[in-house]
Amino acid sequence: MNKRVDDAFLQPLKNRPGLTHLKFKQNLKKKLLEEAFQNKNSRKYKHFIPNLLTAALLFLSIYIIQDVIRENLENDVASHHGRKQVQKKDNIRSNSTKEKNSTDFTLTEDEIKAYNNFSKDLNEKHLENLNPISIAKLYVKADLEERYNVTYALYTDRQDFILWTKEEDENIPTSHRGTIEQKQEIYKNIEKGKFVQTSDFEGYIEYQSNEISEAKSGFKMVKNENGIWQVSFNPIQ
Repeated sequence: MNKRVDDAFLQPLKNRPGLTHLKFKQNLKKKLLEEAFQNKNSRKYKHFIPNLLTAALLFLSIYIIQDVIRENLENDVASHHGRKQVQKKDNIRSNSTKEKNSTDFTLTEDEIKAYNNFSKDLNEKHLENLNPISIAKLYVKADLEERYNVTYALYTDRQDFILWTKEEDENIPTSHRGTIEQKQEIYKNIEKGKFVQTSDFEGYIEYQSNEISEAKSGFKMVKNENGIWQVSFNPIQ
């Protein structure tokens, strides 16, 4: 009885437009919630893609910068290594040139012994048994090896023939002394020369440095008071 009353009572209510509108509102609310969720996800992915691209560009930039830095470092190392190789080759070439220059002008066993001993202490006693040409050869060897303390010690010590002091000689720039090639040209064939004595203590070595020209060169020598032949200042005539 109550059920029928209830059904009969509720039947008119079920057909009321307000209930239909309420259901529509519920459906609309559900739909709006679903759309809001979809929009939220859409906005999430919408921001995710640009952020992903930004991160990718950032990593790409870092990689490129690292690659550039690594390449610059490799170039610097290669350049430094190349400079060291060039410097090493130059040193080898320079040493080879010096060795060649030192062997181009040969000495006898007695001259080598005298040269080595004289170079150590610059004592003229090591020159006592040498002739003027041998003394000149010691001077040439020292000059080619740029041992200017030895060349000065081989100059004459006669007071009237001294042109400058040892201190002044030490201040002469190397660039003013001539190149190795120039010296080799000047002294060429001096060991084959002939000594010509012009006085009791003077003379010169006559030799032909230029084989094409008939003109001969002269290398002036002076004997000191101890009877030892020495090189004149500015010996080339």
